[in-house]
Amino acid sequence: MRSRPAAPAAASLALLALLTACSTGPGVVEASTLEEKVSEGVTPDEEGTELEIDCPEDLEAEVDATATCTVDDGESRTGIRFTTTEVEDDEVRWETTPFLERDVLEETLTLQLADQGIEVDGLDCPEDLDGVTGETTRCTATAGGEEGEVELEVNRVDGLRIGFSWKVV
Repeated sequence: MRSRPAAPAAASLALLALLTACSTGPGVVEASTLEEKVSEGVTPDEEGTELEIDCPEDLEAEVDATATCTVDDGESRTGIRFTTTEVEDDEVRWETTPFLERDVLEETLTLQLADQGIEVDGLDCPEDLDGVTGETTRCTATAGGEEGEVELEVNRVDGLRIGFSWKVV
C-alpha cells in the first residue's frame, strides 16, 4: 500500500573509518578495544552531543565470528556488528555493518504506521535489519485482532543513518 522512508536512525552520527581495522591480542579482541575503535570512528554531527557506546562482548579471533556494539546519542540507537574477516598470527581484521535492532525497528515502524493513520496493537519484527541497501525483512502487525505483514527495505545508508521504506503486503 504505502511506502515511506524511515527517519534515519542515529541521525546525529556520522561513521568515519570503521569499515576495516585490525588489533593485536591472543584469541580475542576485547570489548574495550571494540568500544575504543567505535569511539575513534564515530563522531556526532552536532558538537557537544555525548555518545554512549556499549560493546558487551569480545570479538573472537576466528573468521566469521561476530560481536555487536550499540551507539546511543540520547535520541536514537544504532547497532554495529563486527565480523572477523582474517586472522594472521596476533592480527585480527574485521569489517563492520550498522544495523537497526528489532526493538528500535518495531518502535520506529509503529510510529510511521501511526503517522499514516494505521494504528497497530502489536508489531513483531523477527530480526535486526542490517544497514545494507536492498536488505529486506517482514514484520507482523496486529490491529483489531487481525494480522498483516509489513515489508521493509533499506533504501539509504549514510554512516550510522539507516533509512528504509515500508509497504503493507
